[in-house]
Amino acid sequence: MAHKEVNFVDLNGNIITSIVLDNKFIYNINDLLKTYEGSNEDYITLVYNNIILNSNYIFRIDSKFIIPEGSSAKTLADLKGKTFAFGSPSSTSGHLMPRFYLMKAGINPDKDFKSIAFSGAHDATVAFVASGKADAGALNASVWDKLSDAKNPNTEKVKVLYTTPPYHDYNWTVRGGLDAAVTKKISDAFLKLNANDPSQKELMDLQRASKYIPTKSSNYDEIERAAIGAGLIKWKK
Repeated sequence: MAHKEVNFVDLNGNIITSIVLDNKFIYNINDLLKTYEGSNEDYITLVYNNIILNSNYIFRIDSKFIIPEGSSAKTLADLKGKTFAFGSPSSTSGHLMPRFYLMKAGINPDKDFKSIAFSGAHDATVAFVASGKADAGALNASVWDKLSDAKNPNTEKVKVLYTTPPYHDYNWTVRGGLDAAVTKKISDAFLKLNANDPSQKELMDLQRASKYIPTKSSNYDEIERAAIGAGLIKWKK
């Protein structure tokens, strides 16, 4: 099994201490934090496989482009003229960001693919490519990892062609102008949820989450830019 060195760093990026982990997505690293003691820093981050985490949880994801095991494609550009499967039309990791990176690679999905299909779900995208319904597809990386770890037979028939750079995703949003006190109550309710609490575990498992963390609107500017660049939205803040 592949392993990666994980570095605890301070706010200036200086490595404080290191630990070796299995090269997998991490959802709860509380046990790892117990190995670190005595920091004088106000905030400790963790750098894992070039993805920045806060002191407890991952908050960036990426997308995977997959092709049949026997495909000769080497780059995204090689997918021109092929059939392609996105996930749900409203999916960030299964449609928006893959579309954006296709455009960056010089592929207009609406013009350069032989046809486009929407599978409706990440695991269905893998099934589409594995069965030959599509020559390639894109899905959420964590779902790909989950399916691969579970030895899903469809994952044995496909391979990863390209992984996007990481980006922020999944957030709970309130409308602009909502009373600040109400917004805080909603935020506090989410931040109190914890999968380690047996009474809350079932709820958290639905989102495959360990805990919610604070975020900010600017974290999603890149997704907005991607949507504008991909032509999915026409307005800008």
